[in-house]
Amino acid sequence: MVSRIYWIEGNFNISLRNLKDNKYNSLLLTFQIGLHIDDLDVLKFIQRKLNCGHISISGSKCNYFVNDQVSLIYVILPLFNYVQLNSSKYFHYLIFEKAVNLIKNKAHLSPILPGYLSFFERKSGGGIGGR
Repeated sequence: MVSRIYWIEGNFNISLRNLKDNKYNSLLLTFQIGLHIDDLDVLKFIQRKLNCGHISISGSKCNYFVNDQVSLIYVILPLFNYVQLNSSKYFHYLIFEKAVNLIKNKAHLSPILPGYLSFFERKSGGGIGGR
């Protein structure tokens, strides 16, 4: 169910804060599903089943977010490794998985993010942001 909802209304986000000359202050990785407020119970169900993440509400939209390292490594990655995505969402996931593994292996602590440019060189194949 989560993978089907993600396919329609979800995304993986990689944010490098204050990126300048291949240096950054922080790396934030987020798995997110956004739905209309009428579907809030769906997001609450997902949150209960996955036992992680948080929900925010703004106007007529509600969003389910997972951005803590433990949940990304031990809940989100295994979920999407088990239930594979189709289309460009699959390539977005592969890039996101690579970024999560950088954090898991502490490679994100170096002053220059290894592989940063290689993440976005894959954009021509439908990388994150679809640009």
